[in-house]
Amino acid sequence: IMQIRYDQLHSQLQKSLASVFLITGSEPFLIEESHKAILSVAQKRGYTERQVWQVETGFAWQQLLDSANSLSLFSNK
Repeated sequence: IMQIRYDQLHSQLQKSLASVFLITGSEPFLIEESHKAILSVAQKRGYTERQVWQVETGFAWQQLLDSANSLSLFSNK
């Protein structure tokens, strides 16, 4: 697990792309810009499949685990 500040994100994305990102913060603009930057780099590297999970009360954790353990037959990466 690595914590990266927004001002470090772009240089970190050029080095490596993690399998999972958790974007948190109190500034909605920086959250959205981080999301766009990660998505852009991933798309440029050929990752076309994406899953978004929003955890709220009553979230079915088993669905997340099932999704993580099943590989898509049609995804590029």
